[in-house]
Amino acid sequence: MKSLLILRHSALQILRQPVSVFQIFFLPNLVTFVVFKLSGLAFVFSPIHLQVAMMRGAIPWGLFVGVSLLGLGLSWWSALAWHRFILLGEYPKYPWPPVAWAAVGPFLKAAAVVCLAVFALVFCASFVIGIVMGVAMAVTKHAPGWAAYVVAGALSVPIMIPALRLALGLPNAAVLGAGELGKVWRSTRGTFWTFVAIFACLFTIRYGLNVLLPRYGLTPFSSLGYVVVAVAEVLQAIFTLSIVTTLYGHHVEGRPLV
Repeated sequence: MKSLLILRHSALQILRQPVSVFQIFFLPNLVTFVVFKLSGLAFVFSPIHLQVAMMRGAIPWGLFVGVSLLGLGLSWWSALAWHRFILLGEYPKYPWPPVAWAAVGPFLKAAAVVCLAVFALVFCASFVIGIVMGVAMAVTKHAPGWAAYVVAGALSVPIMIPALRLALGLPNAAVLGAGELGKVWRSTRGTFWTFVAIFACLFTIRYGLNVLLPRYGLTPFSSLGYVVVAVAEVLQAIFTLSIVTTLYGHHVEGRPLV
């Protein structure tokens, strides 16, 4: 099954070069999570508490947007370096991601377009998930269980698959690819079920951790819990980014899954 080959290839890209992974991702993510913690926004890494805060209007939106934009910029820094590292062999020389200045402009332009489109899709998916979780909590009087997450995931699939396909525009811009976003989109035609399997894997990891970590008292509200949650978030982000790079290399550039 091609999806398993893609997931395997993506995981091996990370496991085979831990030093480079550390150099590319450690510093930007450290700054991001420290800033979120010091600004009192650690609760955003708990989906349930975030939903409750939004319902109560308790989110300081100005601070939240500012810190989120900082985190987004730092994540783009890592993403640009990662795509060029995997696809062009540009190894980091220092304990922080290198900056390919020639690619910064095209990458930021593509990232802005892709992120706006993905944000709209993710917002729709989050709205669907929020409704399912709210109904589950109202009916059971408890935190949502596995059944609620399965239903939410199934309803989100038609929304999130286009988001995953659009994300391939990021590595294309990072390597200064000649193809426009439309060409990148067309290169993934006929891959719906492969993308469904990949999304199912990412969804299972994401919400599996959201269910399991709180059961062991690991929430963003304690020092140990925040560190564990931060590490889990970073590893998920790295794996997702590696999948996007693999998909681009395979479907757009025709690279083998070895």
